[in-house]
Parts: sequence; structure tokens; C-alpha cells
Amino acid sequence: MRRMLCIIPPDYEEDNDMYQYELKNGEFHDELLLNYCYSNQLEYNDITSCVINNYVYVSSFGSLYICFIPIKLGDEQEYKLLSFFKQEYCLNKNLEIKFGIITKDSIIKSENKITNYEDLKNYLITNKIGGNVKC
Repeated sequence: MRRMLCIIPPDYEEDNDMYQYELKNGEFHDELLLNYCYSNQLEYNDITSCVINNYVYVSSFGSLYICFIPIKLGDEQEYKLLSFFKQEYCLNKNLEIKFGIITKDSIIKSENKITNYEDLKNYLITNKIGGNVKC
């Protein structure tokens, strides 16, 4: 079972390259997030704090992808997120994406089952999460 971690920094960060990593046996998503935060000298080091501070967090367990995003994505973030899932969809046609939008006050869980790239683009447009969908 393939397990991935993807972190997309906000557009305004100086080093805003997308971080992608395929976990090996014995590695855990939360440990990798903690290492990412320490290596990038971030004050926060958990999913909620990262997303409140405009980072995108995606973890996968086989074909299930859990994606936490801020209420508003930057244009580059949106492009990188769509590119990530386009790549993943090519590797696994059976993927299922579950979303959570994290704000300072709440976590909004998506009831939609997103199973393909077009559904993802439509979800971002419909919920006005991103700017202009470019992919």
C-alpha cells in the first residue's frame, strides 16, 4: 500500500516548493510533518496550525487521500494541488479524496466523495476555494 505526504506552502513564502514524499515502512505522516516544520523553521508543527497558516496538507493511505486546506488557496497552491492529484490519478484510477477546510474557528469536512481529477477541479471552483483553475 502506497503512502504519500504532500505539503504545499503559501504562495508568499520565499521557498514555496511543493514537498512530496513517499513513506517507507516504519515512517509516519506526523513525524514527517514535524521534520518538515523543523527544517523550514516554522513556529508550528501540526496539521491544524500549518493549515491555519495557509499551508496545504495531503496524506494518502493507498487510494484514500486526506487533504486539509485553508479557506483560500493561492493561485500557485491551487495549481500545485491540482498537479499533484493529476499525477496521482495517473498512478491510481481508484483514488478517493476527502477534504477538510480548516479555519481559525472550525474544520469543515466535505461530504463530497471526490474520485477523479475533474471532480476535484469542480469542487475547488464550486466552493470558491481557489483562484483560477489553470490545469
